[in-house]
Amino acid sequence: MSLEGPGSGDGKRQLLLFKVTDAAGRAKNLDELFRSVHEYLNELMKNISICIILYDAKKESLNLVYPANVNEKSSFSPWWRTLASYLIKEGKPLIATTELISRFAHEKAEALPAVLLGTPLRVKDKVMGVMCLFNYHDASTYSDEDLEMLKFVADQIAIAIERKQMEDALRESKEKYLSLMNDAIGSLSSGIIILDDHFRVVWVNHAIEEFFGIERDAIIGMDKRRLIKEKIKYIFEEPEKFERVVLSTYDNNTYIEQFECHVLPGVNRRERFLEHWSTPIRTGVFAGGRIEHYHDITARKRIEQRLAAQEKNLSLVFDNLLDGILIVDYDGRILKYNSVLAAMFEVEPEEMIGRNILELVAPESRDAVREILKDVRAGRGGHPGTYRVINRSGREFWVEWLGTDMIYEGRHVNLVSIRDITRRRYMEKELKEASEFLENVIDNIPDTITIKDSKHRLVMVNKAYCEITGLKKEEVIGKTVYRDKDEEVFQTKRVVNIPERTYTDRAGKRHYVSVKKAPLVNEAGEITHVLTISHDITGLKEAEKELEAKNKELEQFTYTVSHDLRAPLLTIQGFIHLLREDLKRNEQDKVDKELKYIEDAAKKMEKLLNDTLQLSRIGRVMNPPEEVPFGEIINEALEQTRQQIESSGVKITVADDFPVVHVDRMRIVEVLVNLITNSIKYMGDQPHPEIFIGYRKDDDEVVFFVRDNGIGIDRSQHEKVFELFYKLDSNTNGTGAGLAIVKKIIEVHGGRVWIESELGQGCTVCFTLPVAG
Repeated sequence: MSLEGPGSGDGKRQLLLFKVTDAAGRAKNLDELFRSVHEYLNELMKNISICIILYDAKKESLNLVYPANVNEKSSFSPWWRTLASYLIKEGKPLIATTELISRFAHEKAEALPAVLLGTPLRVKDKVMGVMCLFNYHDASTYSDEDLEMLKFVADQIAIAIERKQMEDALRESKEKYLSLMNDAIGSLSSGIIILDDHFRVVWVNHAIEEFFGIERDAIIGMDKRRLIKEKIKYIFEEPEKFERVVLSTYDNNTYIEQFECHVLPGVNRRERFLEHWSTPIRTGVFAGGRIEHYHDITARKRIEQRLAAQEKNLSLVFDNLLDGILIVDYDGRILKYNSVLAAMFEVEPEEMIGRNILELVAPESRDAVREILKDVRAGRGGHPGTYRVINRSGREFWVEWLGTDMIYEGRHVNLVSIRDITRRRYMEKELKEASEFLENVIDNIPDTITIKDSKHRLVMVNKAYCEITGLKKEEVIGKTVYRDKDEEVFQTKRVVNIPERTYTDRAGKRHYVSVKKAPLVNEAGEITHVLTISHDITGLKEAEKELEAKNKELEQFTYTVSHDLRAPLLTIQGFIHLLREDLKRNEQDKVDKELKYIEDAAKKMEKLLNDTLQLSRIGRVMNPPEEVPFGEIINEALEQTRQQIESSGVKITVADDFPVVHVDRMRIVEVLVNLITNSIKYMGDQPHPEIFIGYRKDDDEVVFFVRDNGIGIDRSQHEKVFELFYKLDSNTNGTGAGLAIVKKIIEVHGGRVWIESELGQGCTVCFTLPVAG
């Protein structure tokens, strides 16, 4: 609507409606009324034209009574007739642009309006014609508010047309006039009371009966002053005011009166709001009297009440929001702000109205505020922005600004929402630090930890999980990994323990893990996630296997020791019995021989016990490991076995460039002494005995070996020779503990030992040791 000046819309419309109502009462004829209405509308809306077309239902004809172009009625072209017929047929108002108007023009029109506002002239259900406003220049001229205003003007014009028609008829004859009142006025939606020059009631219509809850036959002929004082005034909310205002018009019947009144509910009447409009009757049968109109404005008042309530509620909401709200114009002047913002910036509730928004903050924060307003006006204010501001008292705090463009009191302004997020930022910082600390703790737990949501999507994994899978956190977060046991937790709401599960890592190593799955619940007790912790028990499993092997070995050791120690004991026991008998018979030669057997058996038992003790100490009594060239260890072993080598005539060959090993030097010398001694012992009848000490590389592993060309070992004996006190040839010297001791020393160093041999083709004893570097 083309209104100008702040807050002018409602006031100018009210003035217009008052003037139209006044003109409808005072105009001598319809043409004068139409010109006055045209003049008043032009005061309110610029560059408009008006036309009024009356419709004769009996003749089904249209008559242009006030031209759209005041110069000539010849401008009334056929398309106007088509449009008027359409409005009369539809019975409702219309805003039409050139595009719609052109549809009514069957022939090419020289010039069509840019926009048209049209409404039927209606009195109750009777359409009397059409009233149209139009503009040839601006298609955005009219709004829905203008349409509502035009409907009111049209109603007044329709009433005036009807009233003028009635006055014309009354002038012709009183009977015809009364007949017209019965036929027309009685059916009007507005209540009408006609008073004669003594202010007696000469006519009321049915609407008055409905509005006041009284029968019209009971009040026709009564003095209206008395009727108001005794009866009518009491149906209104403000009876004394109603009496005073209406009786004043009787005392001075020269002016038009208009006011609103509130009818209270009662017998035969319901609550409603009425607009009283009355004017003197200057001509006709009842000249000197007065005509009173009561227009039902209940619907309008209900809307106004709702709007007032909404405005009150909005004000309450505005002042009780948690955020500070600020309305500023495009020049940065503050138009309105709420109490939250006042407290935030430490200003009084009305102190900053009309002042610039920059005065709210310290100078160092003003550039930030300018950027905020710039973003809002550029249409970028829909997303929150975070800024550090300092208010006028020097308090520094963080705020989140969200702005938008809006219309306030008829002009474009900026609405800015400001939230103090200082505490939130501190909490976010603390939460971030706590989260990072917790993540750091979880990442340093060797167990793998994962958390999945109800859709089995990974929402958290720790460092151990990434190291095992070889994936980065960002590569797995959000991925769906379904496990039956996860679903079991969601369904049963219980912890699920999986004592043992296996998997193979990227290096191909098999791992054993124990798994625990636990539900994570929210404040409502609903399961939202499943926590899975997998603890690697591979070391435990290996320890169990090692313990099992040790127990087996101990069992075998115990059996072997008890068996091999029993033999010399039995020998001693047997010869002691013979010794007693020979001593009785004083047979000295036999006594000496039997004592020799007992001595040999005791020495053998001592040797078995010493070897057993030595084997048990391996792994418990060790020297600190050191890095030593393996060639030096070979030299020490050859030095310790030099006498045996020389007496046996064995040729010793040693390879070159041995690596450096990280070992218990004395124990590895003991290994080589045992292996060299065994090779010499089992040479057999070899005419050219040889021993070769060397090493080789099998893939990435260094294998040391002692090779001879003796009798060899059958494949079936390759494992048994490492058992305690096992001997290939029972007639050889020694207890058979040598290779068992070798095996134990090598395994304590983390290595392994094995036989490569065929019977009659020599023997190679291979073993591995930790190589330095």
